[in-house]
Amino acid sequence: MLSDNDIIYQNHAGGFDPDLIYEPQGNVRWRDTALTVETVQLYEAMSFLVWRYGQFFNTHVTLSGAVMGFADHRSFAELIPVWNKEMARWLAVSNEQPRKRWRKRAINATPQQHLWMYTLEHGRLQGIHAHQLCIVPKTQLKAFEEHTRHWWSRQIHWDLSPSAIEVKHYGNILPENQFQRQVAWFQYIVKSTRRDFGIADTQGLRHSFEEIFKLEPHWRTGPVYAPRLYGICRALQPTARSTPVCNGYEGERFESMLDQERFSEVYSGWEIKAWERRQRARSIARLQTLAV
Repeated sequence: MLSDNDIIYQNHAGGFDPDLIYEPQGNVRWRDTALTVETVQLYEAMSFLVWRYGQFFNTHVTLSGAVMGFADHRSFAELIPVWNKEMARWLAVSNEQPRKRWRKRAINATPQQHLWMYTLEHGRLQGIHAHQLCIVPKTQLKAFEEHTRHWWSRQIHWDLSPSAIEVKHYGNILPENQFQRQVAWFQYIVKSTRRDFGIADTQGLRHSFEEIFKLEPHWRTGPVYAPRLYGICRALQPTARSTPVCNGYEGERFESMLDQERFSEVYSGWEIKAWERRQRARSIARLQTLAV
């Protein structure tokens, strides 16, 4: 039986072959998949997404490197940002800027920014895999999944197993339900977080991640030898989060519940209310300008 430290290899027929264990060569640094500071960065990115853009992640993509046949963790991990760069170009296509290879998409496409974040795991049964949250228009979901499968197929040079990629999406549901779905997905993709890790407030009181992010108990995942355990698009990274956003009158800065040490309010939904307030202020400022 394979242990958590074993790296499994999948043959072309779609089954795992335990006799083909990949042994990384050279100076390899094994990394524990228990998230610590990464969980904070991922939460901040998710919170900023709603505060800045008034949107929620509506798509959860699971990429199974083990099922694709990636025995080398590094090779799989290095391709995820490349795939996201490709999908950013794909989502930017519209009728006004058609591209021959994506002409089918451009017929009904609305160009949009690719907003995403992901985590890397080495599961007991799934092997090396990644979970990504992103935003995909409902009308483009089928084309998005199709293009994703074709892209990864080109990387591995054979047809993908249907179980190699899973795309979950929710459609037109109420904002409060969108928020709850996003929270549930976030808790799922950070399930490998160290429960005993935490943040100390200004009074010296320590708050565990289990308490702050309301994480359920979960078994420990196996180590990987990848450079990073997570990724966040540039639009949601710390530099973007520290840049003031105009509310119609002045610059407003993002300050999350973690920054304010209001740990019990991390899932309160304050971000969408802040976005709506900023939109109203902009509308009033615009009307006042027109009235002059």
